[in-house]
Amino acid sequence: MNNQANSGGGGIYCNEGSNIVLINSSLLKNKAHWGGGIMIRESKPVLKHIIIENNFSQSGGGIYNVLFSVTNLEDVIIKENSANKGGGIHTANSLLIFDPNNRCSIYSNHARLGCDLYQNLALGTPNGTAIHQVYLDTFTVIEPTSYYTLPLESFKLEIKNCVKTLFSDDFFISPSGSDLNSGLSKDEPMFTISLAQSLIYADSLNPRIIHFAKGLYDTSIIGHQFPINGVSYVSIEGAGEDQTILKSDKDNAVISLYGISNFTISRLTVRNGDTGIYSSYSNGILTNLLIKENNASDGGGIFLSYSDLIIKNSVIKNNYAAYYGGGIMCRDHCSPILDSLIIVNNTTVYDGGGIHFFAYVTPVVKNVVIANNKSTYRGGGITCKSSANPIIINATIAYNSIGGINCWDDSHPVLINSILWGNSSHQIQYQDNNPTNSITLFYSDVQGDSNGIYGTNGISHFIEGNINNDPLFSDNTYNLKENSPCIDSGIQNRLLVYNNFKDSIFIDSTGYYGNAPDIGAYEYKTESVIFQDELKPNVYKMYSNFPNPFNPITTIKYDIPKISHVTITIFNIDGQIIDRLVDQKQNAGLYTIMWNASNCSSGVYFYQIKADGFQQVRKCLLIK
Repeated sequence: MNNQANSGGGGIYCNEGSNIVLINSSLLKNKAHWGGGIMIRESKPVLKHIIIENNFSQSGGGIYNVLFSVTNLEDVIIKENSANKGGGIHTANSLLIFDPNNRCSIYSNHARLGCDLYQNLALGTPNGTAIHQVYLDTFTVIEPTSYYTLPLESFKLEIKNCVKTLFSDDFFISPSGSDLNSGLSKDEPMFTISLAQSLIYADSLNPRIIHFAKGLYDTSIIGHQFPINGVSYVSIEGAGEDQTILKSDKDNAVISLYGISNFTISRLTVRNGDTGIYSSYSNGILTNLLIKENNASDGGGIFLSYSDLIIKNSVIKNNYAAYYGGGIMCRDHCSPILDSLIIVNNTTVYDGGGIHFFAYVTPVVKNVVIANNKSTYRGGGITCKSSANPIIINATIAYNSIGGINCWDDSHPVLINSILWGNSSHQIQYQDNNPTNSITLFYSDVQGDSNGIYGTNGISHFIEGNINNDPLFSDNTYNLKENSPCIDSGIQNRLLVYNNFKDSIFIDSTGYYGNAPDIGAYEYKTESVIFQDELKPNVYKMYSNFPNPFNPITTIKYDIPKISHVTITIFNIDGQIIDRLVDQKQNAGLYTIMWNASNCSSGVYFYQIKADGFQQVRKCLLIK
């Protein structure tokens, strides 16, 4: 009682063959990192007539059962324990054997993931199955949701009694609500999100929604805890992308989805998280979201692992990753659908400024703008690594640095009806390490054609219908001008065959204006309706050119917050005007211009922007 361990086993630690028989004991008010009450590792203990109560840990508040352990439980009461994962029991790569006659009870435990029971899906169980047969006298609820038992599929429960009743109704949450309210109508909203999740019952026949009213849900407000953990069959719906704002504290994800399915998250802003949305082993829908200003190691905006989400009609902007995937990190056997997204102004230090596809993933990307993202090393727009094979249809991948698409380690993307333009310093890059990569292109506009490709460790298949012409974007939303060569230059309703007739893809007919589909994310004469205002900057700004030093072409990016007359002028070191790149009125937006210094000699040059009283000068170095 009242013991504390820095690592495992606050009360008892069974390790490496500690096959103890524990009878008529109580483990109370102990603390540890793993297993507040008891940690079981590579052991086969027998627990009989035990009370495990009021213990705390990060994983397994009552019991932490891991690494090929087989734990037998008979008349064990596990109650009122707390943890981050598995308030009652956390099991991983181990077995739990519950006596069907002298039954155990597990109830009133607390955790962010799996209040009473939690199974680590990454490790499974020694016999290759993730199912535990659990015979109980008392459980918290008679029909558990994934709020209590996570994942639901990992535990087959037989329960006689419960201590709490669930409601098969929608719930309503508001920043001005009260937990004294029923939460069953918009006129009586609750305040605490987790309370609503603890009371709602939903299943495949009775899916439910938690409605979030307009307002800010912030970690600085007592009662709002992040991440918000998803529950199977329970959707989360806000009042609008610009009206319901979920704001974390940069130490936690805003929304966490683990081992759940059959849900929709919609009409929210997701911001300031350690990853905006984290998804592992989950399947559901994300739609009409604004995901911005999140900061993580991998996947600043969204992190996907073993998840087949549908993500659509959303903006992912101004997110940051210290390693991979500034906008999205998609890894480990994922097959998501990314549809009608704007992925802009995201940054990563290493690979995949917009998106990083990694490790046996087969996503479908369609009607997506990936623009003005940045990576320090590779794949400013997209990185495909370790057998990452996306199908990319009607995408606009433009003005990213460094590069549009980076392929390495046996990756083979396919591009159809897509634009690769203005990415610095190349449109496609093959990484120089085995095995070989490839990219296959149909009816796409690639700047420089094969000259826009850098690296030799790959094969480029320009099959048919490809062009190398300025797409003539009309504005910063990447719509096409009326004389764009991309209009009516795409393909639909046709089977496309590639890879020496080994592979094929059928392009469905989704409707278009004119004689044929257009190349790029947007059809001419249709509006890019997804949050156009989110592409407008707040202040004037001119960025450092890239690359720098350069020879002979470099790219200059700048932001205009309102309609302005803009001039961008190049000077030599003596102050003489060498070139004027821009001299015109421009709408608010994000702009990129290239300077070709082929006619200039090596040396230091300056570029200056002037716009409605704003002025800024930067220096660049031309080396020939």
